[in-house]
Formats: sequence, C-alpha cells, structure tokens
Amino acid sequence: MSRRSDAWALVLLLLSALGSAGVAFAVQAALARTLHADQYGHFASALATLTIVAPAVGFGLPSVWLKLYGTEGWAAARWMRASARFVCISSIACVAATLAWSFFGVRDIETTRLIVWMLPALLSPGAIELASARFQLEERFGLVAAWQAFQHCARLGVVLVCYLLNARVDNVAIGFGCIGIIVIAGGVWTLSPLFKGRLRLAGHGERPAPGSATQAAALPGVGELWHGAYPFGVTSLLYFGYVQSGLLLVAYLTSPGRVALYSVALTILAAIYLFPTVLFQKLLMPRLHRWAAANDARLHQSYRTGNRCMLAAGLVAGLATALLAPVLIPAVFGEHYREAVPLVVIMSACAPLRFVTTSASSIMTSRNQIQILNGCMGAAFVCSIVAAMLLVPRFDLKGAAGAFVFGEAVWTVLIVIAANRIMQNRQRRRDAACAQAAGRRPGERVARTVESEAT
Repeated sequence: MSRRSDAWALVLLLLSALGSAGVAFAVQAALARTLHADQYGHFASALATLTIVAPAVGFGLPSVWLKLYGTEGWAAARWMRASARFVCISSIACVAATLAWSFFGVRDIETTRLIVWMLPALLSPGAIELASARFQLEERFGLVAAWQAFQHCARLGVVLVCYLLNARVDNVAIGFGCIGIIVIAGGVWTLSPLFKGRLRLAGHGERPAPGSATQAAALPGVGELWHGAYPFGVTSLLYFGYVQSGLLLVAYLTSPGRVALYSVALTILAAIYLFPTVLFQKLLMPRLHRWAAANDARLHQSYRTGNRCMLAAGLVAGLATALLAPVLIPAVFGEHYREAVPLVVIMSACAPLRFVTTSASSIMTSRNQIQILNGCMGAAFVCSIVAAMLLVPRFDLKGAAGAFVFGEAVWTVLIVIAANRIMQNRQRRRDAACAQAAGRRPGERVARTVESEAT
C-alpha cells in the first residue's frame, strides 16, 4: 500500500473504532439509565464472564494467521483445514466451560440466568476477530471497520428498544444473545472462502499456480496448529482476564451497585485504549510480521517512533479524561453514577502506560517473544489481583482503581525492558549481516540505512 492508502486506511479504521467506541459507550450509558443499579451490576458481571472466556474461541488463531501469512505467504493456506477444525473444537470447549461455571461458580441465580441468555455472545467476538483477520490479510480495511462496528450498533438498537418498552434485564440479555447468533452466522459465511483457499492475499504477489511447490506443501494437523497458537491464545486470555478480573473481584467483595460504578470506569478506559489498538493491532500488525521475518529496518523505525508518539498521545488522553470526567459521567450515565468520577480520575493514569505498552509489545512477533509478552502480562495480572485483594476491603472502589493502575505500571515497565532487549538483539544481527555483506568483520561498526518504504 502507498502512504496515501495507509493514511486513508488508518483514518477509516480510527473513525470506525471511534464510532464503535461511541456506540459501545452509548450502550453502557443506556443500560445504566434503563436498568436499576443492582440489575446493571448483575448484567455487567455476566457480560464480564463471557468476555473473559471469549478469547479462548479460536485461541489466538487470528494472530497466528497474520504471522503465518506474513512469514509463509501463499503457502500458509495449508493451515486452513486444521484451522476450521480448531475453531469448532475450541468453541465447543468454551461453551461447555462457561455453562459449568454459570451453574457451579456463580453466586446468584440472576447472573446465571443472564449468562445463559447471552451465551451466543460468547462466540461472536471470536467470529468478529477471525473475519477481521481475513480482511486484514487482504488489506480491505473498510470491511474490518464494518465488522468491528456491527455488533455494537446492533446492541445499541436492542438497548434502546428495551428502554422504550421498559423491558426487563432478561429481555436485554436475550437481545444480545440473538445478535450473537447473527454475528456467528455472518462469520461462518465470511470465513468460508478463506478456509477454501480463495484468499486475496496482499503483499505477497500473485497466487501461485495449482500444483506448484507452494500449493503442494504438507498439510499440518490440529495438534501442530495448537502448538503454534497457544502462546497467542494465552495472550488473549491473560489480557481479558487482566482487564475483567478487577470487576469480578469487586462483584465478589462488594455489591452489584458497586460493580456498576466500576463498570462505568472500565467502559471509559476501553474507549481510550481504542486508538493504539487500532493502529498497531489492526493496521500495522500484518506488516510488522513481514518486517520481523525479514529483519527489515522499518521494524526498528516503527518501534522508536511508535513509543515516542504513544507516550505523548497517552499523556494527552489521560489528562483530558481526568479533566472531563466530572462533567461527562453525570451527563451521560446519570447523576447517581457521580461516585464513579474519582475512579476514572485515578484510572486515567493508565492511558500513557497502556499506549506505550501497546506500541512496545507490537514488535513481539515470534513464538518465543509472545511467551515473553505472556510472562510480562501474567506478572502484571498477579500483581493486580494481589493488590486488589489487599486494597478493596480497606479502600473499596478506590482500592480497585489503584490496584488496576499498579498492574498497568508493572506491565509497562516489564514490556519496555523486554522489548528494548529484543530490538537490541535484532539490531546486532542486522549489523552483523550488513558487515558480512560488505566484506567487513562482524565486529566493525556498520552504518545503518533505513530502507525506503515500499508499502
């Protein structure tokens, strides 16, 4: 893609993400106004349960596809048959695990009932991510944007109808479940050409002729795919577990009304985090895999520039959030959610931390590097949980907010240290290769050249 196409794709994805964030924000605000605080707390707890388990559907497969096609090109089509079976197996396992938890792990019957009604929403995020991965590989970012926005818009429609009809929380949950069924059906239809090898892959030239060595490569099995996918799947599970665990702890240690307040703060943070997520995970990720496989100088340039820009953008976003929270929250969610303002002010410190974390971790593309990422995230997860268990009983929701910020700080420090070491190792290998190509000894200093951007 040209620079102009890149700019247009980024604008399109950002507009879609901001629109989706606005709609998702409106969904939560409408729910807060439609439901009693206790009902909203039960609903938020049920939705958090589904959100934590949902990444196990496909278990990192979208990231694996981006990596495989980035490194193997057209030959990666050989993984699609195993991918289809892998999606089916993981979906069945996730549904079974969620049902078991809802009946034996949830404390109240109302949350259990809501989980059952919304069960199709467990699979819909996986369908969205898998379909989006196909369109990322094809660099059809308009369709990526459409997929990301559809579910939020449909959910807003359900909430507004329930608000006008003064419907119960069960009706909202049933509506979310029906939307999940529609998304799943659309995902199956969208992914069918990919599984059949009819992908319009971008960045790897023309499709090889039938019977070529690329087409005739050996077909891997589900076990081999699992071996490559599980580090990415663990990343997704750790991430959503890390984000939602605080809410579940608040649900266990306090009351549904307090859960509603904490959920408002998480909703605002989720909207703030969209910008770095769209930039690095949607637009740049296919290219980062290609550059990493080729040890391209553009990877180093992206890392340096990205970290600086994300730190500045995160500081601006965090400051704006802290300043606007006293006005925004009562106006949007209602005066009875004013208690959430101090939580948002405290948690706004997470914005620059998360922006830098997203940028720095984007260069971790290999299997070993993903495991390093998982170790950093796991350490932050544990620190956040321990801090919450210590602080929530004493400081209530402010303790939960402080624990969340502490976890973010641990994650950022560990990721930046690990990413710097990875980039130093890459640079040493690159300098050695340039020295050998120039006929010099590997120990001599080699002038760095940044390749002109071709895509």
